[in-house]
Amino acid sequence: MFNKKILIVDDDPHFRDILVVCLKRMNFETLAADGVQQAKQTIGLFGPDLILTDAQMPGETGIDLLKYMQSSYPEIPCVMMTGFSDLLDSVKAAELGASAFLTKPFREAELREVLQKALSPAPTPTPTSTSDSHEYCQIVIDDFISGQNLKYNIFIRVGSKLSGFRFIKVAHAGEDISLDRIIVYKEKGLTHLYILMDDFRAYIGLMDKLVSNALKPKFNISPEKKAKLLNHTLELINQELISLPISTESFEHVSSILDTTIKLMTSDEETFELLDSLEKLSEQVFSHSVQVSIYSTLIAKELGWESAATQMKVATAALIHDIGKRQLPAPLFDKRRSKMTADELKLYETHPQRGYEILAEGSKYSSDILQAVLHHHERLNGSGFPNHNMGSKIIPLAYIIAVADEFAHEYEKSKNEKLENPITCATQHILSMKSDRLHGPSVDALVTIFMKKSKQ
Repeated sequence: MFNKKILIVDDDPHFRDILVVCLKRMNFETLAADGVQQAKQTIGLFGPDLILTDAQMPGETGIDLLKYMQSSYPEIPCVMMTGFSDLLDSVKAAELGASAFLTKPFREAELREVLQKALSPAPTPTPTSTSDSHEYCQIVIDDFISGQNLKYNIFIRVGSKLSGFRFIKVAHAGEDISLDRIIVYKEKGLTHLYILMDDFRAYIGLMDKLVSNALKPKFNISPEKKAKLLNHTLELINQELISLPISTESFEHVSSILDTTIKLMTSDEETFELLDSLEKLSEQVFSHSVQVSIYSTLIAKELGWESAATQMKVATAALIHDIGKRQLPAPLFDKRRSKMTADELKLYETHPQRGYEILAEGSKYSSDILQAVLHHHERLNGSGFPNHNMGSKIIPLAYIIAVADEFAHEYEKSKNEKLENPITCATQHILSMKSDRLHGPSVDALVTIFMKKSKQ
């Protein structure tokens, strides 16, 4: 005896026949239609419990059928069969209320699972939980313009914070990427795709301790604690980005890089505790660290450091550059150096070395991240600290963080003093240090970013 009725809608007769065989094996009663018109004529007579339809068909498409179902039979769930080529249709179908998606080619077990969920009584809709959303990482769509096979399952995100996000798989690992189609998606406004967190670690190819040692199975931090830190950090990032005079492209790019960096850092117990201790240290110190991470990522991108792995390394080093301050007395956190006593200044200037030692103990971080933390207060002319390194003895990553650090301090100082244009004040400050203390190209890169926006 058949349990449920499923109407199959697909213009490919061979594929329809395969689906009929599979569904009968699952004890479903089936009827097949070769297109939307035939499906419309059949629905009233057959009385299906579910529609299983292809997205792309000659004439009317799966989207057209979904619109018809929403107006005429809203109680019948529809499952859309899609491929990577139907990505934009998947977005539209999700907006129209498709119950589920199957990405071709799919296995029988996957078909069974999707159908069972779609036919189950629907729970009261709730927004996607934070923990679910954080299992996925954004990838800027430009990174897919490679003409190579996909190595990972690819998802799109639909919905909103208010209604809840849904992640829809639109491509399987091993599928071919069409360069022309990716370009079309970008031209139509699709800026990001998503992959699972585990796949992202492999995707970015960070063959250093930061990622290769991260995210071991042991993780004793409660989901609530993790979500709280993650959300607070991402809120700070968003608030700062909104306030900056940067292009939409820069906004989206930096937001994506930092979003994924923070997710990776909070997915490992040791790096989570490190970030958590920085947040608890001082709101001012933590906010400053977020700002430096944003400016550093902007600079790296402008300098042509294009790879996602490199930019995430920049973002990470910048975010934890002041971790050594957690071993200093709290009164020194907000005190200007010009107001410190000789003893206080001597103690303050140990924080880069302290940060280096804290990070070295954990063995999670690559040598260039460790050196960047150690060198972020060194200056080209040897006037910095803790080791008075000069020129080429300072690693390039530290050049960037030093510029971002100086800019962030001056920007906040100018805002606190209610000066007319804090961005201009901070820009003039780093330009004044360009000749002998700060890395010229890094200074020029940050200035250029703000000039680009002012000319638009």
